[in-house]
Amino acid sequence: MTVKALMGFVIAGLSFLYGINLVIARLSGGLAEVPGWASLQVSILFLSGIQLISVGVLGEYMVRVYDEVKQRPKFVVGRLVGFSNNPPNE
Repeated sequence: MTVKALMGFVIAGLSFLYGINLVIARLSGGLAEVPGWASLQVSILFLSGIQLISVGVLGEYMVRVYDEVKQRPKFVVGRLVGFSNNPPNE
Protein backbone atom coordinates (compact mmCIF):
# COMPACT_ATOMS: atom_id res chain seq x y z
CA MET A 1 0.00 0.00 0.00
CA THR A 2 1.31 3.42 -0.84
CA VAL A 3 2.14 6.19 1.58
CA LYS A 4 -0.70 8.36 0.28
CA ALA A 5 -3.27 5.65 0.90
CA LEU A 6 -1.94 5.03 4.41
CA MET A 7 -2.01 8.74 5.19
CA GLY A 8 -5.55 8.86 3.85
CA PHE A 9 -6.62 6.09 6.22
CA VAL A 10 -4.93 7.88 9.13
CA ILE A 11 -6.53 11.24 8.34
CA ALA A 12 -9.98 9.75 7.74
CA GLY A 13 -9.77 7.69 10.92
CA LEU A 14 -8.61 10.60 13.05
CA SER A 15 -11.31 12.87 11.65
CA PHE A 16 -13.90 10.19 12.43
CA LEU A 17 -12.64 9.98 16.02
CA TYR A 18 -12.61 13.79 16.23
CA GLY A 19 -16.22 13.85 15.05
CA ILE A 20 -17.23 11.34 17.70
CA ASN A 21 -15.39 13.43 20.31
CA LEU A 22 -17.27 16.55 19.18
CA VAL A 23 -20.64 14.78 19.35
CA ILE A 24 -19.91 13.57 22.88
CA ALA A 25 -18.73 17.06 23.90
CA ARG A 26 -21.88 18.60 22.40
CA LEU A 27 -24.17 16.16 24.19
CA SER A 28 -22.43 16.77 27.51
CA GLY A 29 -22.82 20.54 27.07
CA GLY A 30 -19.12 21.37 27.03
CA LEU A 31 -18.83 22.57 23.43
CA ALA A 32 -18.49 26.35 23.10
CA GLU A 33 -17.29 26.96 19.55
CA VAL A 34 -18.55 28.91 16.59
CA PRO A 35 -21.68 27.16 15.27
CA GLY A 36 -20.90 24.99 12.24
CA TRP A 37 -17.14 25.18 12.62
CA ALA A 38 -16.70 21.67 14.01
CA SER A 39 -18.90 19.95 11.43
CA LEU A 40 -17.17 21.80 8.61
CA GLN A 41 -13.73 20.89 9.95
CA VAL A 42 -14.61 17.21 10.38
CA SER A 43 -16.21 16.93 6.93
CA ILE A 44 -13.24 18.58 5.18
CA LEU A 45 -10.74 16.35 7.01
CA PHE A 46 -12.73 13.19 6.32
CA LEU A 47 -13.20 13.94 2.62
CA SER A 48 -9.51 14.84 2.29
CA GLY A 49 -8.63 11.48 3.78
CA ILE A 50 -10.94 9.71 1.34
CA GLN A 51 -9.33 11.59 -1.55
CA LEU A 52 -5.85 10.54 -0.42
CA ILE A 53 -7.00 6.92 -0.22
CA SER A 54 -8.36 7.15 -3.77
CA VAL A 55 -5.15 8.70 -5.11
CA GLY A 56 -3.10 5.99 -3.39
CA VAL A 57 -5.23 3.19 -4.88
CA LEU A 58 -5.04 4.73 -8.35
CA GLY A 59 -1.28 5.13 -8.03
CA GLU A 60 -0.88 1.49 -7.02
CA TYR A 61 -3.02 0.42 -9.99
CA MET A 62 -0.96 2.52 -12.41
CA VAL A 63 2.30 1.06 -11.09
CA ARG A 64 1.02 -2.48 -11.61
CA VAL A 65 -0.23 -1.69 -15.11
CA TYR A 66 3.10 -0.06 -15.99
CA ASP A 67 5.03 -3.12 -14.79
CA GLU A 68 2.76 -5.38 -16.84
CA VAL A 69 3.03 -3.26 -19.99
CA LYS A 70 6.83 -3.41 -19.97
CA GLN A 71 6.47 -7.17 -20.70
CA ARG A 72 9.71 -8.06 -19.04
CA PRO A 73 10.19 -11.62 -17.87
CA LYS A 74 9.81 -12.30 -14.18
CA PHE A 75 13.12 -14.16 -14.22
CA VAL A 76 16.43 -14.23 -16.10
CA VAL A 77 17.99 -17.52 -17.17
CA GLY A 78 21.70 -17.54 -16.42
CA ARG A 79 22.59 -20.74 -18.24
CA LEU A 80 20.95 -23.72 -19.92
CA VAL A 81 21.42 -27.15 -18.39
CA GLY A 82 20.72 -30.33 -20.31
CA PHE A 83 19.96 -28.68 -23.66
CA SER A 84 22.12 -28.83 -26.74
CA ASN A 85 22.83 -25.74 -28.80
CA ASN A 86 21.74 -27.54 -31.99
CA PRO A 87 18.02 -27.63 -32.79
CA PRO A 88 16.55 -31.12 -33.31
CA ASN A 89 16.46 -32.49 -36.87
CA GLU A 90 13.02 -32.81 -38.34
